[in-house]
Amino acid sequence: MRAPDGTITAFDPAGSVDSQAYSINGGRAITGFYRDSNNVWHGFVRAADGTIRAFDPPGSIYTIGASINGNGAIAGSYEDSGGTFHGFLRSR
Repeated sequence: MRAPDGTITAFDPAGSVDSQAYSINGGRAITGFYRDSNNVWHGFVRAADGTIRAFDPPGSIYTIGASINGNGAIAGSYEDSGGTFHGFLRSR
């Protein structure tokens, strides 16, 4: 994340070996996804205070948090164990 003064803040969810931020809202909440050491992908939301919370829809093996709105709702997609992809909306 880059602040107005040019300062860059790097972050990674705990347990991640790879992470990608996809979207930030006006309240500075960020969503994206990360891979853990078991090669499972999880969605995450990072609050403006730096708190990071992981999330996965039930049955998912690959979760992407793609967009976050001003109310904190996250839209994204996930793959289930059968290889089928689904969309989701995660409310705040």
